[in-house]
Amino acid sequence: MRVRFSPGRAAGQVTMPASKSAAHRALLAAALAPGVCEISPLPQNEDIQATVDCLTALGTRILRSPDGSRATVYGCTGYFGKENEFSAGTGAENGGAAAFTPGTGADFSLSDGGFREDHKIYILPCNESGSTLRLLLPSVLRGKTVRFTGAKRLFARPLSVYADICHRAGVAFSPAGESLT
Repeated sequence: MRVRFSPGRAAGQVTMPASKSAAHRALLAAALAPGVCEISPLPQNEDIQATVDCLTALGTRILRSPDGSRATVYGCTGYFGKENEFSAGTGAENGGAAAFTPGTGADFSLSDGGFREDHKIYILPCNESGSTLRLLLPSVLRGKTVRFTGAKRLFARPLSVYADICHRAGVAFSPAGESLT
């Protein structure tokens, strides 16, 4: 078989196999970008659902297709919690964020200890998804009080690099038993 390539402009669509790693990143990028983004194929598993739930709790509107294989994400233009024409909406169409019941797992909070645009505490249910926690930690450090919740073993993972980043940024991050505040 002989293949010949000629100079030209590429056009078309590429269908990639569903990747959990790529899906976490695509959801976060779409949530932070301006406008509307469709992500497909989207894997269906608990870790991806944790990312969807956390982004929804931060005010991002995410609609899933009936079979769950596609998501339409209304971006927030770089700042979670900022009301705009794309993020306005409750997320109720998507079931909203998962409920948090105190004492059902470990949790920790981050607060910048200074300027905040609102007094809301954002509850982010990471469940057991380390990717969700690691990707969202640096994304929410501006002017928010955030409580990440999840399974106890999620917070048993090494988090010292994030503690250092938070300390340098003047953000409270201190462990206390089964939680970090």
